[in-house]
Amino acid sequence: MGKLTDVAIRAWIRSGERFEGRSDGDGLVLTWREKRTAPSWRLRYRFSGKPRVMEIGSYSDLTLAAARHDLAITSLNALTNLDPARRAELEEIEQRMSEVVSMTLAGEFTVEPTAESLTFIGEVLTNAGRRKYDHRHGSRR
Repeated sequence: MGKLTDVAIRAWIRSGERFEGRSDGDGLVLTWREKRTAPSWRLRYRFSGKPRVMEIGSYSDLTLAAARHDLAITSLNALTNLDPARRAELEEIEQRMSEVVSMTLAGEFTVEPTAESLTFIGEVLTNAGRRKYDHRHGSRR
């Protein structure tokens, strides 16, 4: 089982001790960097032989037990040969598109499809997980 305890984590938070990473085992790591207001959970794993890191949430939003549960789910998803980080991005895109469709059907939101918007949607679906679109700057990174 894990190496971390809620008592130890709360003690670190009370003391204000910052750290780069405290491992719970199986790739689950708690980090609390200087610029963060709360510790955050990260998952370190290997996919296709390459080391990867995926942030799964803040300690204030995700308890130790919940983080361990997410680790178990993510580990099972990795067995399907789909990168867990990419799976999360695809689920987020699916959720957003579902919301737009629901709003459209309810009459709250109308969309005038143009060739440009349809091309953009197709591009997002095709490249989901490969590149992120930076909406703030209108560019890809």
